[in-house]
Amino acid sequence: MKYLSPREERIISLFNEGFTALEIAERLNLSRGHIARILQTNCFDYPQRSAYNRRIFLRYRNGVRPWFSEKCVACGKTFKFYKINKRYPHIFCTQRCYLSHSPENKRKYYREKMRRYYKTTKGRVKIQEACKMSAIKNPHKVTARARINYAIKHNIIKKPPVCSVCGVGGRIEGHHPDYSKPLEVIWCCTPCHHSLHKSAKMV
Repeated sequence: MKYLSPREERIISLFNEGFTALEIAERLNLSRGHIARILQTNCFDYPQRSAYNRRIFLRYRNGVRPWFSEKCVACGKTFKFYKINKRYPHIFCTQRCYLSHSPENKRKYYREKMRRYYKTTKGRVKIQEACKMSAIKNPHKVTARARINYAIKHNIIKKPPVCSVCGVGGRIEGHHPDYSKPLEVIWCCTPCHHSLHKSAKMV
């Protein structure tokens, strides 16, 4: 039988009385992680670690770096890894395999990359420059947007709460089919707005 210290016995008894790990931690002035480790080791009723995390915990406790091996879905090569990579699942050996496996992975990767870039100072400057160039090239679009914004601000036109295309609420935008008629707009959500612009380009 495993020897339990008085503190561990106290923690287990409080847990059996119905206290949560957070409440026990506050009561005994200990960290929640410390309480959770004791309960995971000694109580079957406490939620256990996942199989992956349990393997990592046991290997670290024994002084071994937790390497695991998997077979790459794209190239079939067996590869090793030792920590979770949230961006790429552990079925691809390299980034190249991840991107070449499906077009959706490639789109997702570059979308995330551009999103991270546009949050940087350089990215923000690029967006401002692109907006300025667009305004110089398309002054009629700037005028139409300014007029519809003025009409909304002064309650001349009311923006509906839902998309007129799909009926979903949230952020509603005005789409101009004809920029020479600035007050005639289609009220739609962002995805429908993008699809309307795509269909207009294809025509």
